[in-house]
Amino acid sequence: MQFNNRAGQLLDLAQKVYPFAYSLLNDEVSAYQLVVDSLSRIELDNNEEMSFHNLCRFCFELSKKAPPLTSTKSFFNQLSLEEKAILFLKEKEGMSFSEISKILAINSVNVHSGLSNARNSLFELMGTHY
Repeated sequence: MQFNNRAGQLLDLAQKVYPFAYSLLNDEVSAYQLVVDSLSRIELDNNEEMSFHNLCRFCFELSKKAPPLTSTKSFFNQLSLEEKAILFLKEKEGMSFSEISKILAINSVNVHSGLSNARNSLFELMGTHY
């Protein structure tokens, strides 16, 4: 019974983190694999708590090694990986600058400037296409 409970918790957590992984990679299969790989890494590291924040952190770290997107159909996908992560975590997940700082392993000043850069980039991209 304990196994089923743990499996259910992992599945629930994976479903919550999947949109973040997808926002980074813009590919369903790659995002799914990123979440699975991140779950595996946390399971292997006995020092890490299985949490939404830690899973996002591992997803972000592993996504840095993923090949760059070949398609830039949306304005969002034209942002840097860090800008996408900051914008998603702030605007979609409603996280604080402190939480984002911990997940991305950058200081809060970089989170503030990254958010500003991401927003400015989106406005510029939209302005050049409309």
